[in-house]
Amino acid sequence: RDVTGVQTCALPISAGAIALLPQIGALRVLRQWAGTNDMTMDGSPIMDRLKYDNVFVNAGWCYGGFKAIPASGAAFAQFVATGTTPDLIRAYRLSRFDSGHMLDETGHGPFPVRL
Repeated sequence: RDVTGVQTCALPISAGAIALLPQIGALRVLRQWAGTNDMTMDGSPIMDRLKYDNVFVNAGWCYGGFKAIPASGAAFAQFVATGTTPDLIRAYRLSRFDSGHMLDETGHGPFPVRL
């Protein structure tokens, strides 16, 4: 089994973690994952209808999809069912890249947006 790629990345990261927290040096890694992530240029997903009949795309979630999918999934289901884009996902159209309008989501951490 070739683990060259894993060792190239995992060993330096592990060494840094152990330097910060020596206690974790005794832990055994039971499993790990490596693979590709679908990422867009602005780090925000694409939720849109393509030019073909009944073909929709919901991709490019980078690292945050598992947190955002419950709300955006409901909005996307509404989009597919009705053909009308809900306000919640309107900014995530594929055409934003044609116009150069990238999204800049600053994030607010644990604090809600204050109006």
